Amino acid sequence: MKRQTKSKSLALRALGMLLCTLPPALATVSFFPLWMSRGSESVLSGFTVLLLAICALPLWRALKRLLSSPSIHTVWLIFFLCFLLLSKIADEMTVIGFVGFISSSLGAICFHFARRGEDSEGAE
Repeated sequence: MKRQTKSKSLALRALGMLLCTLPPALATVSFFPLWMSRGSESVLSGFTVLLLAICALPLWRALKRLLSSPSIHTVWLIFFLCFLLLSKIADEMTVIGFVGFISSSLGAICFHFARRGEDSEGAE
């Protein structure tokens, strides 16, 4: 019984991590190219790299526990609201912020259920 609860909790954590990182990263790459051509050479787009770094925040948090507060879905909500205010300039940023907020919120729900399962396991 303990093993089943532990594996369920691990699966929920993995699903939460995927939901927090993959959809915003895919939305970013679909709207902005990673490589830009400048004459005869190609260079990395700094803006795209910055957005992908933001998408990777949940991974950094899980690996190094550097980001203790605010939660990542709150950060994405703030970005979404900022992008919405600037939507005449960057409609794509609104979509990226919204996708990041929704997917990170769903990931947070998965993490919540994973913690609940771990807490109930500890009580037994």
